[in-house]
Amino acid sequence: MSEKTYRIGEAAALLDLKTYVLRFWETEFPQLEPLRTEKGQRLYTEEHVIMLRAIKTLLYDRGMTIDGARRYLNKNGPDCMASLPFIASSPSASDEYVPNSSDFSPWNISGAASAPAQTESGPHNAGPSSEFQSLEQGTRQKILTELKTMRDILKSVNTAS
Repeated sequence: MSEKTYRIGEAAALLDLKTYVLRFWETEFPQLEPLRTEKGQRLYTEEHVIMLRAIKTLLYDRGMTIDGARRYLNKNGPDCMASLPFIASSPSASDEYVPNSSDFSPWNISGAASAPAQTESGPHNAGPSSEFQSLEQGTRQKILTELKTMRDILKSVNTAS
């Protein structure tokens, strides 16, 4: 075996994840089936690490559900992360899977697991944070474009209901 392999702890450390997360993702993503040693230890190849990184990006950074990420990866593969419609600069191909509102967790937009903060008068809306203001203009523009797209998706879901 000449290809570089990683034990589960090494792969988890590379991706800043816990080993139990990788084990769980193996049950949810059929494309992710690590090699095994004679003693049954998991070995992840570079291809597996790319897949894991794609899964992490879809779930944690893009806020997709596991089902949505699974469908996206089944259709497009792990190497097409730049083709997500709300990130890409060019339109996607007609046969490419396009995520819809059911692919996204309602509160997990930035990887946070909780709902937005509420005050007595409603959701907190104090304007842009200093952290947001410190980002480069291009990055802020991508975030704003992504948020507007998400708003439009949510509006279309609400009007269809």
